[in-house]
Amino acid sequence: MDLNEQQLTGRPKANVKDILKSLLIMSYHCFSYRRAMSDIEKLKEDGLITSKPAMTTLNKYVHDAQFQSLIKTLIEYLSLSFVDVEDCVIWIVHGFLI
Repeated sequence: MDLNEQQLTGRPKANVKDILKSLLIMSYHCFSYRRAMSDIEKLKEDGLITSKPAMTTLNKYVHDAQFQSLIKTLIEYLSLSFVDVEDCVIWIVHGFLI
């Protein structure tokens, strides 16, 4: 997935990094968008994201096959750090088939 692709026309795209962080917060807590709104707003206040993605934007990306593949790859990559110290790592990610 090309995160730096140029957009020439139309409304500016949402920041993919902000979307990813927001979806991970929602997944970690198993929250709906409405329940995670305060956590997402806190991310913005703390400067961890630049803008608060809309619910429709998050819904669009969570159902995108390329984005699901990206999240799966990130989870697989992050789990490598546990290989030397754990026998089993269970990742529960709400909304994703992994």
